[in-house]
Amino acid sequence: NFYSGLNVAILEMYSMSRNYEYDLFLGAGQGKKEGLKIKKGSKCVYIVRPQLNSRKENEGQKDEKIYSWTSYKHNAIFNIAEFEDCEKKSELIKKNIGEKIEREEPEKIEEIEKLIKSYHKREKLETEFIGERCFYSSKSDKITMAERKKFKSSIGLYSTWLHEIVHSTGNEKRLNRKLANSFGSKDYALEELIAETGSFLLTRRLGIGNDIENHKNYLGSWIECLREEPKILIKILSKASKAANYIIEE
Repeated sequence: NFYSGLNVAILEMYSMSRNYEYDLFLGAGQGKKEGLKIKKGSKCVYIVRPQLNSRKENEGQKDEKIYSWTSYKHNAIFNIAEFEDCEKKSELIKKNIGEKIEREEPEKIEEIEKLIKSYHKREKLETEFIGERCFYSSKSDKITMAERKKFKSSIGLYSTWLHEIVHSTGNEKRLNRKLANSFGSKDYALEELIAETGSFLLTRRLGIGNDIENHKNYLGSWIECLREEPKILIKILSKASKAANYIIEE
């Protein structure tokens, strides 16, 4: 199946956390139609399906009002790895994924540099490598990055750079998110989580790996937000996915 919107982000996170080899998912019924059998003890993953709801107040009267809102239903699906190995499974992987080709590091870096350069040119954005801090200024619409030599790895460099680039998508002339947040506030934490999640999605799609230790630094904020408002996860994933798609023009 092909999934869109925030479900792409949800499935990519499942794939990373469970170390799935292929980003190929099917419903139990779909797998059965393809002649596949779910392994004993397999784990499903959950995607969300938006559902539009409405109700009328004071129906039939002059002050009749209609209230509409969106809720989300959870659907269980399975990664291809959760089905028993067989010839039909191999054929399905080949048909939907093709041959898996591992690219060399220089090729991956060239691709991500090309993407970053294209985004900067399109959005008239500037990045300056100076000092030791990394941040985005919405006022000047400029990214400041620590000197390249300060980073221990290319993964650390690009995941951090993409984090700041995702922040830049929140500028009022782009996706218009609230960026002027007080340090330590809930809104500040939310924007940081959007930027970090967007960076994760981009590095995964570009195949350059992820700075796992850096992502771990945000777990505290994730947990705190989820404790206060579990539905916030959908909001974060949705906005992070929109930001990633905006950067790569999808």
